[in-house]
Amino acid sequence: MKITGVFVAAALALTAFAANAQTVQQQVSAEKGKGIQAAQLAELEATIQAINLETREVVLKTADGKEATVVAGPEVKRLADLKVGDKVSIQYYESLTLKLAKVEGGSPSSSSASAEQRAEPTELPGGIKTTTTLVTAKITAVDTAASTVTLVGPKGRSITLDVDPELLTRVKVGDLVAAEYTEALAVSVARIQK
Repeated sequence: MKITGVFVAAALALTAFAANAQTVQQQVSAEKGKGIQAAQLAELEATIQAINLETREVVLKTADGKEATVVAGPEVKRLADLKVGDKVSIQYYESLTLKLAKVEGGSPSSSSASAEQRAEPTELPGGIKTTTTLVTAKITAVDTAASTVTLVGPKGRSITLDVDPELLTRVKVGDLVAAEYTEALAVSVARIQK
């Protein structure tokens, strides 16, 4: 499936409103000896103020009066189904799991998989798209005194992370380890009956 313009527009809207998301929930957890997981959910609701079908611009306004204009790409087939006054709900979720689980053989690499579900044609436009990226990185430094590990990923970028000292006893320089990054974007539109 192709990514719908609703997702593109929603991502742009979320970026425009990121600092003003109505709710943001964050969670960081670390299980002793098992790894670290961090997750964040940002939610935003806005009302469509204007739609220009010729330029494909949609003006969204949050309850606190902030406005942003997003452009729906040509892949949005049902832009004409949206109406001024429709309520748009956007949820953006991302999580990162780092286990420092050894990976045998190979070299630093990255792979992604996506899944998408769209609203039915009888419903207002919307849907959800989830992307999961698996990254294998190489450990280039272990500092037991500081409880840190330095990783180099497939693009040669380096990152140093604070790690549970117990995890450090299981790895050494040269080991390959795995991390998983997931992001999901959900968009729904509701028509308020007058």
